[in-house]
Amino acid sequence: MQPHLISGSIYIYSALVPMLRDMVRQRGWLGLWRGLGPTLVRDAPFSVIYWTGFEGIREYIVRKRKWKEGFFVNFLAGLSAGLVAAATTTPIDVIKTRQQMHHFGEVTYP
Repeated sequence: MQPHLISGSIYIYSALVPMLRDMVRQRGWLGLWRGLGPTLVRDAPFSVIYWTGFEGIREYIVRKRKWKEGFFVNFLAGLSAGLVAAATTTPIDVIKTRQQMHHFGEVTYP
């Protein structure tokens, strides 16, 4: 299937392989890793916050509150840690997304 041109040089692809082929053709193999830096800047803090929070909350619930470890404890620890990690890293994600959109001409800033 051919990509559909939507604006300037922005295409919508309906299949992964043609999109990857075009990216490699236009930007080379390293083009596939474009944007890795900003993504890691967002994902690394999220993972650190999430897993540190998950382990700490789970430990607190099991040891201090004397709850039996199981699905509910893990769910509660994961939910709590995920909320904190997402709330903390969402501003970084917004900046990353705006930079990507600005790069492709989708958005202009005041």
